[in-house]
Amino acid sequence: MLTKKVGAQMREIKMRCDSKIKPNLCFPTCYAFSAVLQQGHDGFAQMALLACDKLEEFEEVLIRLLHTSGPALELALYAIRSAIEEHEIVDIISCLPKLFAKFCTPAAALSKTPAGTCLVRRCIVTPSKVILLPPQIHCQNRIVRKFDPEFSLRVSFRDDNMQNLSYSLMSGHCRHMVIERVVARTLRDGLVAGNRRFRLLTTSCCQLRDHGAWLDATDAKGYSSEMIRYWMGDFSGIASTAKKMTRMGQCFSSTEESVQVPLLSNSVREVPDILGLKHPVTDEHYIFSDGIGMILPGLLKEVTEKIGLTVSPSAIQIRYAGYKGMLCVNPLLSGRQLVLKKSMRKFNCVNSECIEVIKISTPRPVFLNRQLITLLEQLGVPSRVFFCLQQRMVTLFTEALVSDSVALQVLETYVGPTLPFSQLLRHGFSLTRDPFVRSILFAVYRTSMESLLSKTRIAVPRNLGRNMFGVLDETRTLKYGQVFVQFTSLGSSTRQKNGPQVFILSGSDLGGDEYFVIWDSNLFFPGPNQEPMIYGQKVQQQRSELSPHTPLPNTTIVRPSLSSGRGGWCMMRLPVAPQVTSPGFRDMLLHGQDEVVSLLAVWSGVHEVRIRRGADRGGGRHIVVSSVGRDWQCWFLEELLLQPWLATAVEKRSLEQFIRG
Repeated sequence: MLTKKVGAQMREIKMRCDSKIKPNLCFPTCYAFSAVLQQGHDGFAQMALLACDKLEEFEEVLIRLLHTSGPALELALYAIRSAIEEHEIVDIISCLPKLFAKFCTPAAALSKTPAGTCLVRRCIVTPSKVILLPPQIHCQNRIVRKFDPEFSLRVSFRDDNMQNLSYSLMSGHCRHMVIERVVARTLRDGLVAGNRRFRLLTTSCCQLRDHGAWLDATDAKGYSSEMIRYWMGDFSGIASTAKKMTRMGQCFSSTEESVQVPLLSNSVREVPDILGLKHPVTDEHYIFSDGIGMILPGLLKEVTEKIGLTVSPSAIQIRYAGYKGMLCVNPLLSGRQLVLKKSMRKFNCVNSECIEVIKISTPRPVFLNRQLITLLEQLGVPSRVFFCLQQRMVTLFTEALVSDSVALQVLETYVGPTLPFSQLLRHGFSLTRDPFVRSILFAVYRTSMESLLSKTRIAVPRNLGRNMFGVLDETRTLKYGQVFVQFTSLGSSTRQKNGPQVFILSGSDLGGDEYFVIWDSNLFFPGPNQEPMIYGQKVQQQRSELSPHTPLPNTTIVRPSLSSGRGGWCMMRLPVAPQVTSPGFRDMLLHGQDEVVSLLAVWSGVHEVRIRRGADRGGGRHIVVSSVGRDWQCWFLEELLLQPWLATAVEKRSLEQFIRG
């Protein structure tokens, strides 16, 4: 009877909080108060055990503290939430006034966020609860600069153990129940956080891979999610739902605002792309200038001054209106003008006329990884070369702890120009003895060693390789198969080597992709290179003839979740990757084509890879790679199709047919 009475009191307290306490709180305080209550049942339980007069007294104290200092009360509530999260015993009623007094001091005032960032609230939705997190620093993008981020909410969908949802590993009716409760209900009805209801705005490629989405509430000016999507641009010409989401996510790229350039003016010029031969499969022309435009030196100088650079880079990666890609400076022209290619325009937008900078060309180190090492070893590069590079890397980090000159080299490479380490060293400052700098060196050492153990991430010396942007030869000086490389160095600044065209390098383009450029002769493979894979094949959804539950003798079935298990799928076969001369190499290439399809699933919308049977090579082993099970992303896209602003009737019919199949 006592348990039943306490349960009834808990329900009454929840109703009292929703009807009496939360309506009297402003949203930041109400959100923080809800975060405390939803972190666990401690808050509700302590309020339920209070007498009626004590409960009313606590409500009055809460309102009085809010009128005294709302930010201090918000910080005090977040401190209580953190203590509950750490499984500490907290008496909320008694410690709230004490924490409020602590945060009312000037030293505890809310600090300003760094330039180019803002605070965005985030929550985690699990099958059993909703966890509200404090505001977190987030890089600004086009949306949060235009609309108040106070009305934005980033949502992540997780399992109860805080791991990614894996739809493919669920079974029976539970999968439908979990997807409906965790994902579909939130996307369809929105989410109540504090005293606001947030509704689905959109999601980007990165968020889709991370099982997340952007939600937005109607702000004080009346801007709703529908109005924000209308302001973002015209996406009606994009037929694919996945591609439409990708283009909408373009507005959420973390960028740095620079100068305004009127779109409909003489300062912006769109020119046709440079076309090449036809693709052997799709029968479409190659676009050599895909994603690369030009910027004149005068305008580039204004951009660099606006973002606080002292030296103008040679190329920048940008977002501008509905355009995305790279801009390379053309010193032969003068004036203030943008020259954009047609391939850079992804959608029509007239509401944003600011050049938003994502990255600039700057010296970046090159790191070998497990995949690249496997390829180079199979092409004839001796294993001792990689062991020597690894030994040099470990020795460099060890010497950085005792030598100031080596420490400066490590800090400039791995930390960057955040702090003036070189100026400090010139003025007699010891980098290896200062506790703060030494802690940075230890952090870099620890992170690099962990990456070396888990990913075989081996650094290539800066004088032997760089990570570079790819740009177009507008002068048409280079011949077919030639690549011009320019890097910052005390000696020679240019090198020219023969190499393949851009498209055959992992199917990349010049819209911001980065390339490994290595001129270390020890890493050159002695023999000829292999024929590249043909990227960009037309992929159609195919229905598998085999059920995932059909038993296959002498067969290993791998059913990855395309959303979260893709990396494991690709890494799984690295230890047994066949040599290029072995009979199994061609079969591995077929599996590689399926992996490319899965990697592009977020962009293409194709979430089914056909089953391939591995040929028996004498050992009696077969490898069947199957992803016919509908994964979380497929269900996420299905729920998005229910949104009237996103999907067309044709897409709804095709996806319903695919799901029924």
